[in-house]
Amino acid sequence: IQCLLAEMAQQRLRSLIVDYTDGFLPKQMEPLFSEKTLPKNHFVVTERLPINPFRRQHQIIDPSIPAIEENSYQVATRIQSIFGSIFEMGDQQTAAMVRILQSGIEEDPNFLLEDILPRLRADSQPGESLANKLEPLVMAKPFRAEENAVWEEILASAGHWVHILQLKGLAREIQKMVTEFTLWDLWDYAQNTGSKNRPIPIVLDEIQNLDHRSDSPIDKMLREGRKFGLALMLATQT
Repeated sequence: IQCLLAEMAQQRLRSLIVDYTDGFLPKQMEPLFSEKTLPKNHFVVTERLPINPFRRQHQIIDPSIPAIEENSYQVATRIQSIFGSIFEMGDQQTAAMVRILQSGIEEDPNFLLEDILPRLRADSQPGESLANKLEPLVMAKPFRAEENAVWEEILASAGHWVHILQLKGLAREIQKMVTEFTLWDLWDYAQNTGSKNRPIPIVLDEIQNLDHRSDSPIDKMLREGRKFGLALMLATQT
C-alpha cells in the first residue's frame, strides 16, 4: 500500500489513510515512502477531529436546483445507525436514541455528543441503559465541532501527499465510531465537491471491522463513489 501511495504521489495525487489498526504509525513507514510522500499525521487523541457529528449534510439531486439539506430526523437516524453498528440496541433503545437526537438537534443548534447522556437518562429506563453503554465513547470527546468540512484543507494542502488520521490511543469501539463518523463526513464532502477527474484515494485496513450494511458510508462509497472521485483501497485478511 505504501508503494502504491508513493506512486500516486509521483502523479501528484493526495491520499488519505484512516488508521484504526496501528498499521501506519510513523515507525511503520518505509524511509522511501516518507521521502516521496511527506506524510502528515493527525493524532485524534490529542488534536481531536474537526468534525461536527450533527452537521446537516446536503445532497445534490440536480445541479439546477439547490442542494437538499437533511432534516433533524434524518441526522438522528444516521447517527443512530453508527451507534447501532457498535452496540446491540433493542427496539426501545433505538427509538429512544432517535427521539433524543432529533429533539436535541432541533432545540439546540450547538448540540454536542456529550449532551446525549443526560437526555437519555431522563428519558426512560432503556435510555438509562443505553447511556451507560455510550458513556465511554462520549466522554472520550474525539471531536471538536466545526461547521465546515475540513477535507478541502487536508486534500489540497501543499507539501504533504499523504494524510493519516491516527486513532492510536483510543479504545477499539471509539476508533470504530470515529471512523464511521469520518466516512460519513467525507462522503458528504465528496458528493458536494468531488469529481471523477479529481481522484481521492482512501486507505482502510481491516475492512471487515467496519459497517457494511445497506446505506452505510462504505456501501455508498462502493456503489456510487467513483463519480465523485472516491477511490477506495481496502485491505482485509478475513
